[in-house]
Amino acid sequence: MKQAGLPVSALTVSGDPGLQIGAAPAGPTVQFLPTPGAAQYAQISGNSQGAEVIGSTLLFPNGGSDAELSKIENCLTAGVTG
Repeated sequence: MKQAGLPVSALTVSGDPGLQIGAAPAGPTVQFLPTPGAAQYAQISGNSQGAEVIGSTLLFPNGGSDAELSKIENCLTAGVTG
């Protein structure tokens, strides 16, 4: 994501590793879960309302622009298996 020109910092999201892109709370947040199934479960169960599942990650768009979210989605798709 840094290669895509996005300002990224590491953080913990509900006990899981994650990334903050830009400044919180407006910037998008990424939460890494152990498996794609865990990410889908978190979304379906309502524990991650508004998040998009990409592989084993949850992307919370917050106030991210369409261009910024597109870059993030492309990076996560390239780097997340499952």
